[in-house]
Amino acid sequence: MEEVTPSKKYEITDIAHPKDPSLHRIRALTRVSETVGPGTLGGYVQSEENLTQENDGAWIYGDAICCENAIVTTGAFLTGQARVSGSALVSNEAEIGGQGRVRDRAVVSGGTVQEGAVVCGDAVIRKNQITGAVPLVEGHATVMGVVAGAVYLGADAFILPGNTVDNPTNSVLAINGTHVRLYSIEQVKPPKAPER
Repeated sequence: MEEVTPSKKYEITDIAHPKDPSLHRIRALTRVSETVGPGTLGGYVQSEENLTQENDGAWIYGDAICCENAIVTTGAFLTGQARVSGSALVSNEAEIGGQGRVRDRAVVSGGTVQEGAVVCGDAVIRKNQITGAVPLVEGHATVMGVVAGAVYLGADAFILPGNTVDNPTNSVLAINGTHVRLYSIEQVKPPKAPER
């Protein structure tokens, strides 16, 4: 008997979110990654439009949510209680975790947004075109502009609309509230891997 491979990566279950009945948990139908096999429950979506059905490694873990017209695709993943909403796009192996929020028309196509950070408006978080380095946004940082490259935003850092912080070097540009420093890569600890 020939084994049949499901045409979809996941299905939307009848398990509704405890606070928002329009959101439902997903369940993997195929192997998505080393930790997500068939039958594994994931986070919450509003519709199949929120998470690509392509088997590209994109996944929503834990109690994370993608809703409204937002999309998670191309190897990106959500963990913890992250929430992606509005018309936001999270792609290219970007990670949104903790209480991270990506909303409105924001695009996160590289890097990590975690803890209580917010990426909103027409913000863009991406890799630097020269170095390929990606940003880390955490704490209570808010991004409404463009952030690219080896940039660390923490504490209550705020990037206003129309502003761009693009670090084309291999050093880390750290913006912690009112403090700005440039660190060599050896001085910076790698970020903790988000819990899945």
